[in-house]
Amino acid sequence: LKWHQENLFFHPRIKLDAAKIVLNRNFNKGMLSSLKKALENISPESEGFFLNPVDYPAVKEETYRRIVREWSSQKHKIMIPAYRGRRGHPPIFPRSYISKILNLPDDINGGVRAVFPKRDKGILTIETNDKGVIIDIDTPEEYSRMKKIEAK
Repeated sequence: LKWHQENLFFHPRIKLDAAKIVLNRNFNKGMLSSLKKALENISPESEGFFLNPVDYPAVKEETYRRIVREWSSQKHKIMIPAYRGRRGHPPIFPRSYISKILNLPDDINGGVRAVFPKRDKGILTIETNDKGVIIDIDTPEEYSRMKKIEAK
């Protein structure tokens, strides 16, 4: 945790003026508890939300924009980005999933996937050319390697 605290930063292009920072004091219950804490605080005007784990920092800004653009005509479905057929992050969910996720037990097997529709009927996959949607960074060493690759 110390490394994460010392290296916490926000990209300079991100404007946090309208952002609401929410602290999950029960983070030891797992990632789902953090998502639930965020959803308890989501704006009532929000039509949907991204599930954007911090360990996927390489997703391109244009990927986010494209997901929102394509989702805007099908807001009743979950949209998941993919790279070469492999689904990744960040999926975008319609507002209707908030109550479904809030009602899940924190320790449910599979986490948020438990609310996914059966046989993918309510899920759209959007193929991207952004490898960042599948790059999971869990250690300082992995993060350093990613930054070196980006710098080239």
